[in-house]
Amino acid sequence: MIKFRILYNRKNKLKLDGTALVQFEIYTSISRKYISTGINVQPKCWDDKNKKVLHTHSRADEFNMIIHDTIQKLESILRKAKLMNKAYSVQEVVELMKHKESNLLSDFMTKEIKKDQRIKDKTKMALLNTRNKLVEFNSCTKIQDVNYRFLVDFDNHLRGLGYSINTIGKLHKNLKRFLNLAIKYNLLSQDDYPYRNFKVERETTKREALTMSEVSRIEKLTFEKNSVNEIVKDMFLFACYTGLRISDVIRLKTVYCKMTTSGWRLEFKTFKAGKMAYLPLNALFKESHDTSKPERILNRYHQIQNEFVFPKLTEPKINRQLKAIASQAEIEKLVTFHLGRHTFGTILATKIPLATLQSLMQHSDIKTTMIYVNMSNDIIDDSLGKVDWKN
Repeated sequence: MIKFRILYNRKNKLKLDGTALVQFEIYTSISRKYISTGINVQPKCWDDKNKKVLHTHSRADEFNMIIHDTIQKLESILRKAKLMNKAYSVQEVVELMKHKESNLLSDFMTKEIKKDQRIKDKTKMALLNTRNKLVEFNSCTKIQDVNYRFLVDFDNHLRGLGYSINTIGKLHKNLKRFLNLAIKYNLLSQDDYPYRNFKVERETTKREALTMSEVSRIEKLTFEKNSVNEIVKDMFLFACYTGLRISDVIRLKTVYCKMTTSGWRLEFKTFKAGKMAYLPLNALFKESHDTSKPERILNRYHQIQNEFVFPKLTEPKINRQLKAIASQAEIEKLVTFHLGRHTFGTILATKIPLATLQSLMQHSDIKTTMIYVNMSNDIIDDSLGKVDWKN
C-alpha cells in the first residue's frame, strides 16, 4: 500500500544560506521516492509538528498553498487508483505527480468525450456543442468554479442569445453529465454540486402527428419501383405502423425479423436507447384477416441474403425526400421522419392500454407515453372543430 509524508531537511544538512528543502516521500514497505516542493526555509520558519511554514516567513501563505495542493493531488491519484482497483507502483505515482493535468472544465469535457467509446455520434456532437457554448461563455472556467452563480450567469447568457427554454435545458442536462463525472472522479465534492439548488426550466411543446387520412394520402402515392421516393415512402410508413425511430429503421437487420405461426415480429435492441424492442407486426394496423400493413412492407423488402431490410440511405437524404413526398400528398405539416413515431403513438393512444403503448415505444417513464394521449385529444378536438354541422 502506497503512503506519503512530508519531510523537512531529510539529509539533516543545511544549505549555505541556512535553509533546507521540504520534500514529499512516497513509499511502500519495499520502495520509496522523493518529490521536491521547491520550498527552502530556515529551521526557525518550519513547523515540523503541523508540517507547514510558519507565518513569520514572508512567503508562508504561498508555500503552504503549494504543500496543500501537492497533498490534494497525491490523495486524488491514490483515490482514483482505489476506485479503478489499480495497484500503482511508487514510480508510477511519481510520474503522475509530474504530469500537470488541466483543471479547466472544457479540457475535462473534451477528454471525457474522446475516451468514451460508448457515446454515439449524434450524442457526441451535442456534448461537444455544450462544451463550445461553455467556452464561448467563459473559456477559463475550472470545474470547481461551477457554482450556483455560474449556472445563473450561464443560463442568462444563453437566454440573451435567443435560445429556447428547452434548448437551454438540454445544454444544462449535458453539463450535469460532466459534473456528475467530476464528482465520481473526486474532482468535485458532492456538497458543492450546483444543480442541487438550481432548477432547470422546461416548457411543454406541442408535438404534431399525422391523422389516419393523411397517412392514407401517403399510402396512395405511387412511385417508380425501387426508386428513392418509393423506398423513403415505405420506410416512413413502416415507422408510422411500428413507432420506430429513423435510427432503428435504417439499421433494421434481417436477423431481427422473426417469422412465427402468427406472422412477423421484430426483436432487437434499439440504437438510441439501447432497450429491447418487441413488436408483433402481425397485430399492428391489421385490417380484417389481411396481412397487416407493416408486414406488407416487410414482405417487399426482407431478403435473407441481405444484412439490412431497407436499402442504405442517410438520414438527411431520407428527410429531404420525405418533404417532397409530403408536398405531393398535399400535407401542410412539417413532415420529418420522427413524425412517423409521433403518429404511431397518437393513433394507438386511444386504441390500446397505456402500459402496452409504453412497452411498444420503449419509454422508461409513463409520463412520456401520456404525451400521446394528450395529442390524441388535440386531434379529436381539431377534427370536431372542422365539422360542418349544418349539412
